[in-house]
Amino acid sequence: MMDMLDESGVSYQLVLTKADKLRADEVTPIAERVLAELATHPAAHPEIYVTSALKRYGIEALRATLGSFALFTATPAAMAAPVRAE
Repeated sequence: MMDMLDESGVSYQLVLTKADKLRADEVTPIAERVLAELATHPAAHPEIYVTSALKRYGIEALRATLGSFALFTATPAAMAAPVRAE
């Protein structure tokens, strides 16, 4: 999937979920391996998020980033257009 996104020039960001399934000492080595692999993919955002919905770990940071992506990709016309309930 990452190769296809790289070839298409579509940027993406990885999120490692279910971190609560790992022991605390397992998270960093896994994240480091993922970051090393990510460095070989030109369209990948150079950061990863490690999250656990169960323990609420990393969720707020991920939400903030997703919100900033939405603002960054919105066009001025789309941001100025009123939204009407139907």
